[in-house]
Amino acid sequence: MILYLMRHGEAMSAVQDPERRLTPAGAAQIQRIGRALHRLGVRPDLVVSSTKFRARQTAELATAAGGYPAADILTTDLLKPNTAPEQTLDFLAGHPERNSILVAGHLPNLAEVARTLLGARSGTVSFESGAVCCLEVERLPASTAILQWKLTPGQLEMLG
Repeated sequence: MILYLMRHGEAMSAVQDPERRLTPAGAAQIQRIGRALHRLGVRPDLVVSSTKFRARQTAELATAAGGYPAADILTTDLLKPNTAPEQTLDFLAGHPERNSILVAGHLPNLAEVARTLLGARSGTVSFESGAVCCLEVERLPASTAILQWKLTPGQLEMLG
């Protein structure tokens, strides 16, 4: 299985917008990143997102270039920022029929999921807003992943 872990785009502050939608610049950046992902051949069988608005918006914008239907995006609270990585991995393991899953989420959850799958005992995997990493994993939840690539938003935008 291929997992694409993507951090949401730049969001407004809670003071500006209690729902914390993406900023106009953040939304435009995620659209460019989505085009780059499509050019890289990213064609997820399943797209999942946190229930938080900024993650859902990121998932929709990032997969629009590939024609993934926004109505098919699965949302779950198990991708919220402080969810234990084991809970997230158990949720993802519930979709064994999928060959590739794009996950749109938050820190620190995404970094902890990546760290867990990569078998790192300490440290963290950095995820700037809009960053994506691609992990190959034999099976979930109890497998160690192989990092295929990790791209910053700037690198993705150059490809887009």
